[in-house]
Amino acid sequence: MSDRPDQEEILPLLLRPLVAVGVSIRMTFHAHGLLMSGVLISEGEYLKVLLEQVIAGTRAAEGAQSKAVAEGLEGLRAQVMALPEEVDATASFLHFRDVRIHYGVGTDRTATLWRVRSSAIDGISLESLEHAEKRFS
Repeated sequence: MSDRPDQEEILPLLLRPLVAVGVSIRMTFHAHGLLMSGVLISEGEYLKVLLEQVIAGTRAAEGAQSKAVAEGLEGLRAQVMALPEEVDATASFLHFRDVRIHYGVGTDRTATLWRVRSSAIDGISLESLEHAEKRFS
């Protein structure tokens, strides 16, 4: 039983053995009134990709201030790169890549990063499970 009353037990029980053996999990989930699908990733991978996007954006911007911000962010790179690659299935937040939001009139074609409190997820559906060597569906 979880010592956090806002956390359901089924999601960690389901995810823990899958991520332990390196299975990539693509899932559809409902949170905050939105239906989304994406691939579960670690907090470390999430922060690495996010940092790279921010650095690239600030480097592309004009002006000395933007370049100074980008250089300051470079200092964070070593700390972020040291974060673990494993997904913590018991974490308070889950992190996803390639997230697409499904609206009543269609699906957003822009894939993005998404961070959501695990207790905010109302429902899930596993789309596919992929290991480095083979795919399970």
